[in-house]
Amino acid sequence: MARTTALVDGATLVLSESDASPISVNTPAWFAWLEHATTFAFRSPSGHFTARKERQARGDGYWKAYRTSHGTLHRVYLGKAQDLTLDRLNHAATMLAATSAPAASSLAVRTASPALPVLVAPPALPEGTLTFLFTDIVGSTTMWETHPQAMAQALARHDAILQQVI
Repeated sequence: MARTTALVDGATLVLSESDASPISVNTPAWFAWLEHATTFAFRSPSGHFTARKERQARGDGYWKAYRTSHGTLHRVYLGKAQDLTLDRLNHAATMLAATSAPAASSLAVRTASPALPVLVAPPALPEGTLTFLFTDIVGSTTMWETHPQAMAQALARHDAILQQVI
């Protein structure tokens, strides 16, 4: 029999379709369920993600939210079980949705809460036909002849910057 992942839909945890007793988030039953759970899916108007409990050498572990977009896995630290409130889940969904959204420029997601990280979405990759214009730098031939090691380092740095942008 296939194992199904529990789903938090809005503010309600649904364990399975046959389970007649959903659990409301932020209740004692929710926090008790989290102590034994290892994963769940979250879906709300803010966004969606999969949450997984990460184990520590000592202690109860902590939760992280994961969402893949355009082949890139994005993560947000959720905290320990006692920190998983509906507000925290919605905030994480908003942050992950922002990192997944295509943007014309870099999109920064800032938060007033110091417990949650600040994520900066990478710029959207260009689409269509791209043209790179390479020009000769005046005097570069002389520089290659007189300072070959420095020019090799400059070219390597140029290539690294270009590779990072692409």
